[in-house]
Amino acid sequence: MAQAGAFDSFPNVHRAQYFHQYKDGTNFIELAIRYGNNVKEQNSSTAFSLFGDTVDADIPEPEIPHTNPWVPFEKLQKEKEVTGIYISGHPLDDFEVEIKNFCNASFEDIEKLS
Repeated sequence: MAQAGAFDSFPNVHRAQYFHQYKDGTNFIELAIRYGNNVKEQNSSTAFSLFGDTVDADIPEPEIPHTNPWVPFEKLQKEKEVTGIYISGHPLDDFEVEIKNFCNASFEDIEKLS
């Protein structure tokens, strides 16, 4: 769902960053999931010291990678692949000016032909 824009409301993060491939073959979203699982596991099995204090192991938060955003067409392709529809736009949106200025027929005209 991240490919379709489920996390688009988070500021300063774009979709391509979630799928940035690291050298070991993992991507950022996998690291984030592992981080969340480790934090949850640590919170559920908090170890107590001999004197009643809790022992907290610091789990480093993964850094968001710096990558270029996907081009609009790639973004739309991934949306369609995941959901079956275009969510953030349409592939012909880039050609709006050409369609308005160079098309001399409307859908009503086409319907009249049949």
